Amino acid sequence: MGDLLSLKLLSLSGNTIALCYSYFLFKRYFYSYNCFLFLQFFAHVEEAEWAAEVLKSTGKPTAITLCIGPQGDKKNVSAGECAVRLARAGTV
Repeated sequence: MGDLLSLKLLSLSGNTIALCYSYFLFKRYFYSYNCFLFLQFFAHVEEAEWAAEVLKSTGKPTAITLCIGPQGDKKNVSAGECAVRLARAGTV
């Protein structure tokens, strides 16, 4: 199992999507030997979507957890919308 943590500091500090993509592209090589990928503790669904887009190129099943409340993520995306967006991103 490959276990990647979110990049809360990257998304909160205003860094670009390119930096987040670069991080996940770099990390996917370390986890490409695993049967599946498990990403956890994302507070922003947008960041979780970026990770899913990059890591599904490995061809491995990818599961992502969000650390959100009933009101949704840190950018006020509702919990239901978060679920739909992750499903569309191809996560398990």
